[in-house]
Amino acid sequence: MNKLTHESYWTNIWEQRKNTLQNIKDLYKWILFHDFRKLLSKLFKQKQNILEIGSSPGIMLRNISKSIGPAQLTGIDYAKNSKNETLRYLKKYGINAIIEEKDIFNYDTNEKLDIVMSFGLIEHFSDPTEILIHHKKLLKKGGQLFVSIPNFNIPLVKYLLSLYRKEDFDTHNFDLMNPERLRYYFKRIQMTDIKTGYVMPMFLPAPYQSRYIISFFIAIWNFLCPIFPINKKWSAYIWITGKK
Repeated sequence: MNKLTHESYWTNIWEQRKNTLQNIKDLYKWILFHDFRKLLSKLFKQKQNILEIGSSPGIMLRNISKSIGPAQLTGIDYAKNSKNETLRYLKKYGINAIIEEKDIFNYDTNEKLDIVMSFGLIEHFSDPTEILIHHKKLLKKGGQLFVSIPNFNIPLVKYLLSLYRKEDFDTHNFDLMNPERLRYYFKRIQMTDIKTGYVMPMFLPAPYQSRYIISFFIAIWNFLCPIFPINKKWSAYIWITGKK
């Protein structure tokens, strides 16, 4: 199936978020994701039926709710305990959503959707064609697919990941991290009206465990990065959208 990750990988990732320091990081990311919310509000109309694939722990569902406004929100994720964690997170901010703990490859809906989204998912496949087909099949005719992936294919970022986040390094498809490569796969699954671009200033990945000198350097960079202009070499995410 071309998967580069497994269920325990995602379960471990979200377990590491359960501490005060992570709450501070989440607040900072909420501020930083202002550019992402502006992009979503520009691309999509309000009052849509929206699904996020890989929705735990709910951060992007919160951003979607804020940027697009009233909508029927659904999130699915196959990490263990993802449903409870996501519902708990969304409840803090008064956001209602249907959350299901399921694998996208075994998931379907009775009613096709206006918008299907995923953030940081398809780059965990050596060939994303099959996972994108499963995104597309959930859309109604004329529905929009939106995908974003991290812009890790930058020498410094790749080096830092290889240095202290080896599992992340091994589970990302760096060749996919290019707008034209994403466009190729969207064309391959016959999406139309394709648009792509970059969003958010580049923040560097922090170590999961304390490494004081590196952590200090990264904290300073990430605090200052919002003042730098966004460009293709130093943006945090690459995005693409198209219609069915």
